[in-house]
Amino acid sequence: MPRRVLSCQRMGAVTKQWTEAELMALPRDGRKREFISGEIVVSPAGGFLHGDVAVAIASLLYAHVRARKLGYVFDGQTGFWMMSGNLLSPDVSFVAQSRFSGDERPTGFLHGAPDLAVEILSPSQSQKELDEKCRELLANGSRLVWIVSPLERSVRVLSREAAEQIRGERDTIDGGAVLPEFSVPVSDFFPAR
Repeated sequence: MPRRVLSCQRMGAVTKQWTEAELMALPRDGRKREFISGEIVVSPAGGFLHGDVAVAIASLLYAHVRARKLGYVFDGQTGFWMMSGNLLSPDVSFVAQSRFSGDERPTGFLHGAPDLAVEILSPSQSQKELDEKCRELLANGSRLVWIVSPLERSVRVLSREAAEQIRGERDTIDGGAVLPEFSVPVSDFFPAR
């Protein structure tokens, strides 16, 4: 099922201005909603493989991040406001503790991109959409982006500092300066064969 764009932007000649409260109040029905170019983009719920891979990656990151008190790991329902006004929700993300002061814990969407954004390829997403989203995440502060292909059992690694890399299931993947000491076999992201 392809991603759907809800035509909520125009009401006659007037453009609907969405508030954060209105966006946060949208129904939680298993579908992912992002706000892109003034429109709400709805993606269908992920399938078995997508969910399994997302939980595997989030679990590995969560255990590493919590043990070292590095920050926070979020699921795909967490929104990040970009400078463009777009609201993006990577499938898994990490935000460093250093971005928060004291006991500050936002209750709404986070402003700026996560330090690490993980996107899991799904049939509902075109390569063009995914590439645009990754470019926007990097332009808004993501230091590392992983594009995970469950079918190919590989990860495209993007960053602002290095050339794009592809990691196969026989390789290891690390968090570099974003997630110090994080290193796991890529195969740990996928179900056992």
